[in-house]
Order: sequence, then structure tokens, then C-alpha cells
Amino acid sequence: MGRLIAQFECELADRHRSNGDVEAARAAVVRAYAADPTSVRAGILEGRIEAETGNTQAAIRALERAARHDPDFLPVILPSLLENYEKVGERTGAWAFLAGMCEHYRGISPVLALTRMLEAEEGVGAARRYLAQQLKDRPSVRGEAALIDLSLADDADAAATLHDLKHITDQLLVRNPSYRCNRCGFGARSHHWQCPSCKEWGTVKPLLNYAVV
Repeated sequence: MGRLIAQFECELADRHRSNGDVEAARAAVVRAYAADPTSVRAGILEGRIEAETGNTQAAIRALERAARHDPDFLPVILPSLLENYEKVGERTGAWAFLAGMCEHYRGISPVLALTRMLEAEEGVGAARRYLAQQLKDRPSVRGEAALIDLSLADDADAAATLHDLKHITDQLLVRNPSYRCNRCGFGARSHHWQCPSCKEWGTVKPLLNYAVV
């Protein structure tokens, strides 16, 4: 029930924000937090409200708190958060937060943000080495694309780059399902005529992007 109330208050807050009624929007966010203290949507809205009214540090605190409440929303939160970090020149705080998020969020978003920061401060070569190392533990198609861009910009050794890309691709193939049930969404590395999840027959089929042949 608390989450439903929080979503309702967030809808009100977003409407008030769009209409320029900042105080009403803030009040609705407060009520949303009262109903659900870990509401990510309330944190994102608070961050937007504070950023739009020039309270950049308050926006950063709200967005960081939202990300900590549920790191899975980091890709949604990160663009606004990075923009606010940049406004106040908060490099140290940004680096510390992103590094902390890397420990709790297995996606590539914080790594790519750190890679861009490293490129700006230490150059393409340092950024490429950092990203290549990180992708060994968290392979990602977006990470591969970024590594290729950095390798081209750095004029990196072609053999070393291909070796890195081969390792990342092998990890992606191992970690991603080759088959999926088109009824319940169950993913599998090997084929099953009967889905182990929903027990339907003939619904598990190869995925085009990860098919083994």
C-alpha cells in the first residue's frame, strides 16, 4: 500500500513540477517518502526539482540516495547525476560514488562513466587500459563498443585489441542464454523440448543473437 501511495504522490509531484509549482512538488515528494522511504522515483523527482531550482548539491544528494536505494535504476539516474556533478566540478565525489556503485551494481554504466572521466584527465590510453581490465569481469556489448572507440582513438596495437575483444565476446557467449521460452521467458544455455519453467512443449527456441549455430 505504501508504494502505491508513493507512486500517487510522485505523479502529483511531477504534475506540480511541470506546472512550475515548486513548493507543491516538494510537498508531494515529502509525502511520497513518508509512504515509501526508499522510493527511487521520489528521489529522482527530488533531484530534478532541486536541479531546476539551482540547488545542485541537494540534487546530487537526492540522486545518490535514490541510486543507493536501488542500484538497478542507476542507468536511469546517472545522466542527471553526472550533469550535476559537472556543474559544481565535483570530480572527487563523483569518482568515489561511481567506484562505490561498481561494487554494488554489476552493469557497465558506472564503469563507462569512470572511463570517460579517466579519458578527460589522463588520456585515451589510460581510459582504454582501465576499461579493458574492467570488461574482463563484467563483459558488455556497450563496453565492447566503447573499447573499440578508444582503441581506434589511441591507435592501439591491433593484436592486443583483438585479444581483449575475443575474451569479452567469449564471456558474453558463456553468460547469455542461447535459448528462450517464447511463452514464459525462461532462458537456457541448452535446448529443452519441454520448458523447465512453465512445462510447455516446443516453446524453447534458439535466440537469433546468441544462437549456437
